[in-house]
Amino acid sequence: MKKNLYDIIRILTIIVATVLINAVLGTVVAFAYSEDVNSLMNASSYIIVQDDSSTREDPMYYKSAFITYEEMKYHIADSGLFTDAELNDVMYENAKRFYGI
Repeated sequence: MKKNLYDIIRILTIIVATVLINAVLGTVVAFAYSEDVNSLMNASSYIIVQDDSSTREDPMYYKSAFITYEEMKYHIADSGLFTDAELNDVMYENAKRFYGI
């Protein structure tokens, strides 16, 4: 019985290690070829944004018009698009999705 359990654990360990190694190597290869794929497809995974407060150009993946989560919530509440209950549901779902709450 112990030998069978030992064999099962060993096989599962080998499978998990193989999946992990393939995931790490696949990520490295994907990032290495991302510029080539983007140039072939005439696409970009980022944009260059010139900030008003500096002369420096920074790549940004996402730029929000709101500084904080609370500011965004108050802006949506003032717009009248949602009732308070709907707004809380929408904001909670977004927080779960983006922040892992």
